[in-house]
Amino acid sequence: MGEKYFLIFLTVLLMQGLVGQTSIITGNVTDDADVPLIGSTVLVKGSTNRTLTDFDGNYSIEVSSDDILVFRSIGFKTQEIPVNNQQSIDVQLETDVLRLSDVVVIGYGTARKSDLTGAVTSVGSQDFEKQPVFRVEEALQGRASGVQVISNSGVPGAQIRIRVRGANSINGNNQPLVVIDGVIGADLRSINTNDIFSMEILKDASATAIYGSRGANGVVLITTKKGLGEPTIDVDVFASTSSIPNTIDVLSPEEFGSINNLPVIDGGTNYQDEYFTTGYAQNVQLSVSGKNEYVGYFLSGNIVDQSSTAINADFARYSLRANLDAELSDRFTVGLNLFGSNEKMLNLVGSGSLSGPDRRAGIVAVLGWDPTLPLKNADGNYNLISSNGSGLINPIAQRLESEANSTIH
Repeated sequence: MGEKYFLIFLTVLLMQGLVGQTSIITGNVTDDADVPLIGSTVLVKGSTNRTLTDFDGNYSIEVSSDDILVFRSIGFKTQEIPVNNQQSIDVQLETDVLRLSDVVVIGYGTARKSDLTGAVTSVGSQDFEKQPVFRVEEALQGRASGVQVISNSGVPGAQIRIRVRGANSINGNNQPLVVIDGVIGADLRSINTNDIFSMEILKDASATAIYGSRGANGVVLITTKKGLGEPTIDVDVFASTSSIPNTIDVLSPEEFGSINNLPVIDGGTNYQDEYFTTGYAQNVQLSVSGKNEYVGYFLSGNIVDQSSTAINADFARYSLRANLDAELSDRFTVGLNLFGSNEKMLNLVGSGSLSGPDRRAGIVAVLGWDPTLPLKNADGNYNLISSNGSGLINPIAQRLESEANSTIH
């Protein structure tokens, strides 16, 4: 009799063990066009057990036979599917047309899409990721309608003007407002192009109203990359050289000496040949990204090193970024974005028409300098002053001996 009750008790325990047994279920999540959905959420309903799809839309998660899986992705309708002892569940999510068509997110608010016709231009990282661009302005050039990107100087690190639908002020600042990950007033020059996920340019009043008068010249919204999928290491290195195609036709030393009644000493000097050189540029980028069930991370570093086609002039930029986000619950997410950059410039000059060092050692000074003089005299010292009376110091000596450094943090 005792053995009978023992067998019944053992059978009940085995049945309870079978009922509570878990297994691993796998599958694939796609959209209406069978394109894999990256980063879609797959969770067990009523629990904190969840996972994300990888870059191919695949997932795996531990479940019980009586669980219900919930599939979610931004812009798509949520689906719930019972497990029912299935070993694999593939899901095709349906586009939520109402959400995608009627409302567009802009900055900190939303606006109806009918109000934004022609007012928003989007540029994704896929549009420029295969091109050797050093700066965000270069990535925008020619890719956004109604947006002009103008460089007044070929000097590395020089200011680049952006005009959204032309200039709005005669004397005021016409640069658009820059917002990076919600931070207003950022500097485009300091950001690493490899960190960018997408850019939106807001051009009309209905789109820029949320920023007040600061958005009068347009708004450039930049969203940086977040951690997603399996851990990934990305290394990107490219280099380039630059040189001037032609020099400006000026008087030869003999012609200049004849006009100004000056002797030509030791054949004179072509100061443009002394001033211009071959420039180089290199860009090194390293990033690490990934996301587990709850925490995503994107860490990147960037080194840009450029030398000018003008002698003794360099630009360097070093930047670091860390984007972290954690899902504490279905409704509560915490994020942390850290960014730092350091720019160093040596003897960088503009057009040569300004006062100060720019005038003394720029191209205008080179073109006007006395070509009848050699760069150095018989003693090996620079010929600093010309009897022709320009009043300027030898521009080549000025550049080679100058150490005009500036740093931007």
